[in-house]
Amino acid sequence: MAEGWPLVGLDVPRLRAAGVAPAPLSQFLVKIASRCNLACDYCYVYEHADHSWREASMFMSPVIARQAGRRMAAHAETYGIDRLRVTLHGGEPLLTGLARFQAIVEAIRAGIGSSASVDFTVQTNGTLLDERWLDLFDDLGVRVGVSLDGDPTTHDRHRRHASGQPSRADVERGIRLLAQCDRRHLFAGILSVIEVSSPPIEFFETVAAFSPPRLDLLLPHATWEHPPIRPPEAGPTPYADWLAAVFDHWYTSLAPVPVRLFEAMIDLLLDGESARPGGGELLGLAPLGYVIIDTDGSYKQSEALNLAYDGCSATGLSVMRHAVDDLLDFPGIVARQIGLPGLAPVCRSCEVVEVCGGGHYGHRYRDQNGFLNASVYCADLKALVEHVRARLQTDLLQIPVAVDGTVPC
Repeated sequence: MAEGWPLVGLDVPRLRAAGVAPAPLSQFLVKIASRCNLACDYCYVYEHADHSWREASMFMSPVIARQAGRRMAAHAETYGIDRLRVTLHGGEPLLTGLARFQAIVEAIRAGIGSSASVDFTVQTNGTLLDERWLDLFDDLGVRVGVSLDGDPTTHDRHRRHASGQPSRADVERGIRLLAQCDRRHLFAGILSVIEVSSPPIEFFETVAAFSPPRLDLLLPHATWEHPPIRPPEAGPTPYADWLAAVFDHWYTSLAPVPVRLFEAMIDLLLDGESARPGGGELLGLAPLGYVIIDTDGSYKQSEALNLAYDGCSATGLSVMRHAVDDLLDFPGIVARQIGLPGLAPVCRSCEVVEVCGGGHYGHRYRDQNGFLNASVYCADLKALVEHVRARLQTDLLQIPVAVDGTVPC
């Protein structure tokens, strides 16, 4: 197996000398629990090549949480960042229990102090949500994102309890509590991993029925060595075809649920902006602005990289010994922040690169040359971009334009 990061070929000091430098980090995914009560078959943490979770601390301690907050604060002060985003993650973060969860949030907030304002979100599988948790989230000012994979059949095919029992009914009960009028201000959105063997409109409508304030549609994590499932009866771009069907349905809806993938793609095609909305690894060439802090305080890259090989997401750095600033010299972080220079030659010359941004970093891995490849979803990404572009162009041609070139109100 190849060593992934050295093969990226980045000379960080040389890049800095040339004026190409990574941007500061303003978003932190803080793992407060390293265990989960579900056994999702596609999980990139527990079901693939990386087994580091077995040695990880089960829960983050308030001492580490406070130190993490101090590191965030110092970084914010150095770079003039006035707002930080902290996502509390796992495993399943609600396994901490109410008292430990509160202590962790308060410790992070105390560590940050007055250096910056902070927005807290917790990403949960939803099975443990109840009124006690929602009361606590309200008291602490923590918003809630829930993972739900479409229709019941699709969800329970992949997201089951460790006992093998389906989880969909438990998740739905939690979302309905969260979607109540007096709780809805806590609802951050729903995250769904798509399933190309499921009917796309049924999948979408089942999730949209909960009226989430935002829906994230994610491609299943895959690499060239572990390629995504492609149904034999499907065409060459099954993921693009599936998403295009959902896009057309969503685009023509009278009151569509905001879908980050589609909205970001439209913004990039119309405005030419290269930002990744919300700082995720979605689209575009803007710097990736987040890092993971594990339960033991170690800094990690996206744990989706675990699919590549054991230990791939590790940096060797920790909040107990290293500043956040030190991450800006780590080749893996740099490669995901510098836009075109961090992409493979085939991507740099592609006509849709400013929209797709080369795809998710983890999806580029190949044993031969690490991450310096096109995405394993390259054909799908290109087909989807071209589909959305064609749809927008058709609509724009139908807008009447006055003789002086203005568009009527």
